[in-house]
Amino acid sequence: MDPNCPLCDASPKSSLHLFVFCHAARSLYAGNVWGYRPDAMQFYNPEAEAINLATYVAVNREFENVVVESDAKACIKALKAPTDAMPWRISTIIANTLSWAFCGQQFVFRWSSRESNKAAHVLASWCPGKNLSGCFGQGYAPSPFMDVINSEHLNAVVAV
Repeated sequence: MDPNCPLCDASPKSSLHLFVFCHAARSLYAGNVWGYRPDAMQFYNPEAEAINLATYVAVNREFENVVVESDAKACIKALKAPTDAMPWRISTIIANTLSWAFCGQQFVFRWSSRESNKAAHVLASWCPGKNLSGCFGQGYAPSPFMDVINSEHLNAVVAV
């Protein structure tokens, strides 16, 4: 199974990539008769996409036992017991995530409170407005994210 987009072959295929970021798909949309503009749609779910990306990375790096934690309760619930009743906004992303999770590795999906997942939440909230994804090198992470990391580190040192 080829993980890359069948149109541009540049990125992992996902609903977000196809409808928002894929340059080849955007070219097709620009010339359609329905006036469809993916940039005007509000279906983006950063938490579901982050879980999907983490699962994709774990599969491609051949990690054997993976625990994915998120404060997105609807996403974790859908991943643990997929049903037709899951929110439609995440159904395609959850299906993609589950297809990655069934590639041989052992995956566990767990809910965690927002407070215990604060750094990830800050990063997920910051990235969509910047049109960014991927990894940040040390010293290049966004300042709101680093503020949380430094605060948590300071609290851990004080607690010891």
